[in-house]
Amino acid sequence: NAEQGRIIVQTSDGVEICHNRWEDTAGAAFMQTGADNVKFHHNDIIRTHSGIQTSGAIFTNLEITDNYFLGHIYQTVDVGSDDQIAIFGAASGRVIISGNIIDKQGSTAYNQARAISITAGDGHDSEIIVSNNNIRNVITTIGASARAAIEISGVNGSKTTTRVIVSDNVITNCNCPLYVGAYSSNLLLSGNNINGAVTISGFSQSGRGIAVNTGGLDAELIIAQNMISLCDANGIEIVSSSEAVILGNLIKSNTAKGIYIDSSNDCVVSGNLCTGNQDGIFISNSQRLSLTGN
Repeated sequence: NAEQGRIIVQTSDGVEICHNRWEDTAGAAFMQTGADNVKFHHNDIIRTHSGIQTSGAIFTNLEITDNYFLGHIYQTVDVGSDDQIAIFGAASGRVIISGNIIDKQGSTAYNQARAISITAGDGHDSEIIVSNNNIRNVITTIGASARAAIEISGVNGSKTTTRVIVSDNVITNCNCPLYVGAYSSNLLLSGNNINGAVTISGFSQSGRGIAVNTGGLDAELIIAQNMISLCDANGIEIVSSSEAVILGNLIKSNTAKGIYIDSSNDCVVSGNLCTGNQDGIFISNSQRLSLTGN
């Protein structure tokens, strides 16, 4: 039974999970209520449907570092893959996701979920750091089932108070490398190297390097010092997300706009280099924007 390969942790403190190997199983590890101060590191997760995920309950401190995920299939019939790293619910303290290699190199003719999914609610003064991960091939030809490589969103219709930092990741050959969705705020996206975003029909964020749509909320978002290239659509796309700061990015050789802003007020666009795109900066239906030093 492939389900029997998983490790489940609940109401426990100080558990370290390291130097294990999962192969052809449904998933590696699942953190439930009260799984506090867990460290998950230097594991190999090979052809599993999912990787490590948390439940929607409150937990305190979690480190997911230096693991190798070859995420796709555990069944003989190809059914695609679920999220390899998924944080749901209300984290307390600090969550660190760093130094992981995530490669979804299964068939593109089947469903694909995210490499890293962050669904953050009221974070109780918490911080989630996603840094120095190498992510590739989060790609499918089924538009309705496509997902971003890294996706961040709020939960239960409420604006997140958790601080989320996504920095210094390398993301290659994905439908949408980095997506910030509804009810997200208080984010820093910096120093990421995004190379290649592939457009498919049925997935509105596909082809964008960094796509942001917080559903009309003040995003309180900083996008800084990223390098974004070879995307089939816009390099950076901000829609219905006010108070975004786009600072010092290198955006080059993308098929559409370098920076695209629509229905987003009070944004700052400063010090960016846009070259080799269809247009440098495109603004529509927005108010009180500042563009300087680009």
